This record gives sequence, C-alpha cells and structure tokens, in this order.
Amino acid sequence: MAQSIYSNYPPELSAAQQKFLVTAVKDWAIHNGLAVRPGPTVVPEGGNPNGVLATNAPVTLFPSPFPRTCFTEATALQEVYNKLYASITCNEEWLGEIVKGLIEVDDFVANLWKVHLAVQKEGYVQNLALGLYRSDYMAHVSPTGDTALKQVEFNTISSSFGGLS
Repeated sequence: MAQSIYSNYPPELSAAQQKFLVTAVKDWAIHNGLAVRPGPTVVPEGGNPNGVLATNAPVTLFPSPFPRTCFTEATALQEVYNKLYASITCNEEWLGEIVKGLIEVDDFVANLWKVHLAVQKEGYVQNLALGLYRSDYMAHVSPTGDTALKQVEFNTISSSFGGLS
C-alpha cells in the first residue's frame, strides 16, 4: 500500500514546541477577539464573580486535511444552496404551511414565526434582507479510495463563529 501524504501529519512536537505553539495560538486568539466566556466546568463557581473572564474560542493547532476537489465542490455548491434557501424564505405561503406543522413540536421555530408575524404586521422599514447560511461538510472516503463530499448540516441560526473565522 502506498504511503499517504498525511503519514507524518500532524507533525510530532517536542514538549517545548507544543507548549510554545499552544501559548502562541491562545495569545493570538485572545488578542484578535477569538474569545468566549468560559463555562462552569472551566471556572469554578465563585471564581468569576463579576463575569469578566474570557478564554479563547475552540481552535486547532493543525487543521484537518481536506481534499481540494471536495473544497472546490463545496464552494460551487454553496452559491446554489444560498439562492435556494433565499428563495424558500421569500415564499411565505409555502413556508407558513411548513411552519404550521412545526409550531406544536418546536417552541424555537414557533417563537421565530411569532416574531416574523409581529414584524410583518408592524410593517417592514426596508426591503433588504441578509441571510447568513453555514453548511458543514465532510469528505467521505469509500473503501475503494474514492472521495466524495457529504453535507452533514445546514445552519441559518448557528452562524456566529463565521465572523471569528
């Protein structure tokens, strides 16, 4: 079997190299606003009485390899998906029928729909809208070695870390 180009990836680091790299990445993240508030499992109760502590958002020291063909395909697909999703949001009659079936089982969707209806009743002040969409993909490698792109998630709400990227 041929040796993979990723056989030596990620590179092995000495303890000193790893400590330096982790410190540098954490410092860079905090200095550049890549920060989140730590949860109670990180800071014990009473350890942050004024709620001022922050830590770096989750990062990786070595990015996961991702095949260029899959990346190119995902990039091309995203424009088509964005147009599809934007079109769906503009078809209020169809979307309303879908939401009606979810209101009884999903409080989050029900509350979002209530906000939409309240704003609609009050009247829109502009005719512009912004859609922030995030699609998550994985590269699937078949037993024969073929690589294929698989969409594993689509988000319209959980797009907050896009700005941190």
